[in-house]
Amino acid sequence: MKQNFNMKDLILIGHYLSLGCEGEHSFWTYFEDSVITHSSQLTSQSLIVVLEALQRRVRRSVSVWTALESELEPMIPQLSPDELIRVIRIFNAFKKEHTLWPSFNDAICSYEQLSKEQVYDIMKLCHEDDRKRRVWVHFLEKFLIKKGYFLQYSYQELKLIESWIKASGKMNSETEATFGLLYKVKNPKIKD
Repeated sequence: MKQNFNMKDLILIGHYLSLGCEGEHSFWTYFEDSVITHSSQLTSQSLIVVLEALQRRVRRSVSVWTALESELEPMIPQLSPDELIRVIRIFNAFKKEHTLWPSFNDAICSYEQLSKEQVYDIMKLCHEDDRKRRVWVHFLEKFLIKKGYFLQYSYQELKLIESWIKASGKMNSETEATFGLLYKVKNPKIKD
């Protein structure tokens, strides 16, 4: 009878699985049992490795995701923007109902410094989740307008951002007018 993997092996195996070991095989059972055993010892970095491995499995165990969800929640405020982007991307791909979006929202709205690429990635992920999020107001006020990120996106990126904001229900007449002006700057062929 096989024993659970120790913590060091668990992370090494997680790295291996996250690189593309897809499909169903008995190895997953031992890996998931070990994850549950060691879940309380995982750091945010090792937990992300484990999540990236687990999303490769086709038939996913609800119990292991539930265990990791409870361990992840208190770590969310300490995640860097790039780590949070990785975590949201994983949960979006998993497409399971979870309780983490309020914590995701709080973390996103606490960031004072984000690059235009990070803002774009988070907006895209929030849109993909297909639920309305209060992050749109935060991004509109703090980054897109005050920090001038609106001016740094390409015409194609702006068209996508506009569609996401409209879908979120946070589009107002002032923001819509701003997009109209930006399109004329980015694409001089657009006339009144």
